[in-house]
Amino acid sequence: PQLFRRKTGDGRYFILFWLFYWAIAFMFAGGKFTRYYTTVLPCVFIAAALGIEYAGNFFTRQLAPAFAGANASFGRASPRLALIALVLLASAVASAKVAPHYRLYINLFGGGEARAGDYFPHDEFYDAPVRDALNEIARRARPGARVASETPGLADYYADRAGREDIESISLSDPAALGGLHAGDFIVAARGRRYHSNEALLSALERASAPAFSVSLGGTKAVDVYALDDSTLGLVRGGAR
Repeated sequence: PQLFRRKTGDGRYFILFWLFYWAIAFMFAGGKFTRYYTTVLPCVFIAAALGIEYAGNFFTRQLAPAFAGANASFGRASPRLALIALVLLASAVASAKVAPHYRLYINLFGGGEARAGDYFPHDEFYDAPVRDALNEIARRARPGARVASETPGLADYYADRAGREDIESISLSDPAALGGLHAGDFIVAARGRRYHSNEALLSALERASAPAFSVSLGGTKAVDVYALDDSTLGLVRGGAR
C-alpha cells in the first residue's frame, strides 16, 4: 500500500512501472517458469525494504512511551533492531527448513509446505529425481527392460551409470515406441514433466494402479514409477493407438 501513497515519494513510480512491465511480459508468455521471476526480484526486495522501514517507524511511535525514561537513541533504535532481527531470523529458518531444495519453499500465503511443488513444477523439480529413479529401476528391472520417460537421454545416462547398459530408454510422448512396451517395463511419471502428450496416459495409470515406487525431494514427492503388468499394459497400448 505504501507504493500508492504520495508520501512515499516519486520513486514509487519506478517500482510500479517495473512491476507493470514485468507482469505484462510474464502473463502473455506461453511458458510459465519460476526463473522468469528473477527479473522482478530486485523490485520485490525494494518494496519489502520499504515495508520493513514503515513497520519499524510504526512500532517506534507506538512503543515510544515505554522508552520514555530510557536513553532516547536506544529507545528509538530498539523496535527497529528487533524487527530487523525478526525478519532475518524468519528468513534463515525458512531457508534451513527446505535446504537444499530451496525452490520448493512456499510461504504461508501460498499454502505452505503442503503445497510445495504445486506451482510451476517444471522448475521446482526439473530432472533432479531421475538419477534416484533409474538407480532403483536398475535394481528391479529384468534384462533388456524398457523405460518410458520424457527424458530418455538422461535416463540412458543414469542407467549406464548404474551398470545397466541393457536397459532401453524411450520417449513417453512417442506412441510408436509405447506400442512396443511389455509387462515388466517401466513408466516414469515425473511431476515436472506433465504435458498434453502424456497427460491422458498418466492420469489413466494413476486411476488404475499404484506406482511401484516413488522418489521424493526432501519431503515432497517428485516422481512415480510404474511397473507395467498385463492390466496396465493394455492402458498403455490403448493410449498409444
